[in-house]
Amino acid sequence: MVLTLITINNCDNFEERFGLDVQYPSDLVQFHNNVLEYYVNEERDDTNIEQLLQSFQEDVSWSTIDYIIKVRGG
Repeated sequence: MVLTLITINNCDNFEERFGLDVQYPSDLVQFHNNVLEYYVNEERDDTNIEQLLQSFQEDVSWSTIDYIIKVRGG
């Protein structure tokens, strides 16, 4: 989710970063605005987020996840 929000947010400054004139369809602009408004205004549990961030290891992984297993779903 965070990556999606970062991507959506960075669409706005594409022109200033790369010097290109980018014209987005009005529906996409509205979608972008709706997504940002929804997630920016959503209530969050700061205590839960703090605990989650503190549970990261040095390499930003979690000790409770086996990252080697390649099986998906099932």
